[in-house]
Amino acid sequence: EWGLDLRLFKNDEALKWIKPAEDHSECCYQLKTMPLRTAIRSLGLKALITGVRWDEQEARSNEEYFSQRSNPRHVRVQPILHFTEADIWEHIRKHNIPYCKLYDRGFRSLGCLPCTTPATKDGPERAGRSLDKETVMAKLREMGYF
Repeated sequence: EWGLDLRLFKNDEALKWIKPAEDHSECCYQLKTMPLRTAIRSLGLKALITGVRWDEQEARSNEEYFSQRSNPRHVRVQPILHFTEADIWEHIRKHNIPYCKLYDRGFRSLGCLPCTTPATKDGPERAGRSLDKETVMAKLREMGYF
């Protein structure tokens, strides 16, 4: 619909042995971080544009708009760090941006299937994420996770 050149990267080898959501740190590293590294290397990317925000998770609260990374070397460009969850929804409505309909079913933050459930409107945005994963987020980010 948008004419994007979509490329999918998976860690097929890890899919043979990993038990999703059993060890959140290892699962996210193998199934998210490793494919991301492969994509950066194989596509020769110099920068990635992300959608992370300061307020969505404590481990992201000190992130910068332009963040130099290594392994592999690239820059993370993070233009909406200062947005809040309300800002995101205001922008979606104002510009009629399509969004995933799971948000209409009570999800406020989307991750992989075994680690994501709907969250209450008055609690933290990532309350529907696996608590175990949230406690290792700083470690995941050190390993290259968004």
